[in-house]
Amino acid sequence: MENKIVKYALFYYESDYCGDAELDEIGCPDYSFPFFKNRIALAEWFLTNGMQYFSGEKDGIKYFYYKGSWRHTVAIIDLDISRPWCYHSSDDPEWPWERIMYLDRVDADNRIYPEVYPSED
Repeated sequence: MENKIVKYALFYYESDYCGDAELDEIGCPDYSFPFFKNRIALAEWFLTNGMQYFSGEKDGIKYFYYKGSWRHTVAIIDLDISRPWCYHSSDDPEWPWERIMYLDRVDADNRIYPEVYPSED
């Protein structure tokens, strides 16, 4: 199967858990439900209209500090939608974040070993 890659926005760090009104104030499109379609639109907005918030790139991931702080970071990733995946988020209200878990790695007993992307470091 051929890889199908889309640009996708994740809240890499976000002290108010993915819902700051500041994103609305700077002109971002709606990024709430449905996540998939709206997060693609949010990624496109940052890449075309939000470069003043660009803070750097590492391993092909672009980071945007939308409130001027690393605690409020949107990461634009290449999401491979040809692989099985799901959302992975922290349950810590003090340090919330989002990642993607790819679910196509299995062992000899057919147990899934998720691959967290981007890494949690």
